[in-house]
Amino acid sequence: MRWRYVGKCVLCGLLCVPAAGAQDRSDIPESLPSIPESLPSQQPTPQQTAPAQAMPKDRLAWELAGFKIKLGVQVGLQVVGEWNSWWNLAQTFAPTSDFDPNRYWFEGYVDTGFTVHKQFNDKLGFAGGVSAIASGNARKDIFDAGDSGRVLFENAYAGVTAKLSPDVTLALSGGSQKYKVGNGMLLSNASGNGFERGATVFGPRLAWKNTGILQFSCKRVEFSGFYLEPNELKSSDSHTKLAGANVQAELRPNEFVGIAYVTAFQSEYPYIQAPITLIPNGRDGLQVINPYLKYSPAKNRLPGLMVMADYAYEWNPRINMQAWAFSGEVANTFVKTKWMPTLSYTYRYYSGDNPKTGQLERFDSLYYDGSPTSFSSGSNGSLAFYNSNINLQRLGLNLVISQRDFLDVMYFHVLASQLNSPIQFGQGFRLTFENGKPSVITGVPNARLADDFFIGYTRVVNRHTYFNAGFAYSFPGKGFDMITNGTDKQWPGAYANVVFNF
Repeated sequence: MRWRYVGKCVLCGLLCVPAAGAQDRSDIPESLPSIPESLPSQQPTPQQTAPAQAMPKDRLAWELAGFKIKLGVQVGLQVVGEWNSWWNLAQTFAPTSDFDPNRYWFEGYVDTGFTVHKQFNDKLGFAGGVSAIASGNARKDIFDAGDSGRVLFENAYAGVTAKLSPDVTLALSGGSQKYKVGNGMLLSNASGNGFERGATVFGPRLAWKNTGILQFSCKRVEFSGFYLEPNELKSSDSHTKLAGANVQAELRPNEFVGIAYVTAFQSEYPYIQAPITLIPNGRDGLQVINPYLKYSPAKNRLPGLMVMADYAYEWNPRINMQAWAFSGEVANTFVKTKWMPTLSYTYRYYSGDNPKTGQLERFDSLYYDGSPTSFSSGSNGSLAFYNSNINLQRLGLNLVISQRDFLDVMYFHVLASQLNSPIQFGQGFRLTFENGKPSVITGVPNARLADDFFIGYTRVVNRHTYFNAGFAYSFPGKGFDMITNGTDKQWPGAYANVVFNF
């Protein structure tokens, strides 16, 4: 799911900004095809890991006057249950809200459309596509929104590719499409889900509302310039517009190093500064430098070892802002061991605002990839924590039980980077007294926020059908205990879904 600032939260009586990245906890296959993204996904999809076999003729694809046309349909149905939602914070911060922390709901979507490709000659090619998603919820979800849905365009793009020489390629594309920079720490999933659009946990919408992307490739180096406009919820549209450039060098297939520059040249997205000052249009004028890496350092001796690293430095002179973030991950797949286990360790730090400096240091994660195997800040906790003013450690174990069965196990240890500083808009808002004088503060007085456990199972039923189920359990940390006087509770949640892909 991706969320925006929507005002007072009925869940805990706080001003909350749900995470900007996708928060889905369902390992569904990729949606309908579009112009290839600049980078492949970090984790294999069920299609990639399913057993190799002779593929029958695709009845949804044909060729007309040299144009290759492919229709696609994807349908997802899901049931989700949550108990003691938000660690039962509503009991402390909004006891009169009548919010039920225990609930279940149903959600679903239909994604359908087509792509068109044509190679005019050995130098010039064309690609385009259109798709729409119908999504909705039945019953009220964890954000107390539901019984609603929308039918909206997802992809609507066109692009041309020109081969200027054997080593040089120029590509230009525009419209509504997916686009990802680096590992997805800042720019990846940019379409709002949930609330009036439904499909809260599925989060099927991923594409940017409008893009303009120019790519120049010379051998293994690609230079890109881009314009991006997110497809935000109508109920909370920040009217953000981004532009930037990216330089990436391919080291090996699916391995790369690069650096990107991004600026928000228009935005109404507000920022919060400690202790509790709202900065209107805070994102407007933001600038970011983002170097990144994905690399296997010992390909011959340890072919399953992979290292990923991301760094981001943000500044905005207009509001005296400087913030930074770092992410590092080491993973190794034991390719000769039964079930091919992949063990991974991840550390991430997102700066928070120090209330003593007078400068804004709260990191803005923009439109990050919030899937569990990517930049999610927990299992259930990912629904509550925006990737700002937190640091976390994650341990992961992925098993290939068979060519059709996959198991993921993850543990998240989540801390606040700055004490008594906003985690979300107004989270932990309370009145305190120092030397008899009242003051309003936010955040938590102890860094420990939560310990999250997640287990997910995927079954490839056949080449068109995928079953997924997962269970999450979140333990509140001492930081929450201290501001709720121990009324916070452990937060379990579960889901099960089936996805049909044609």
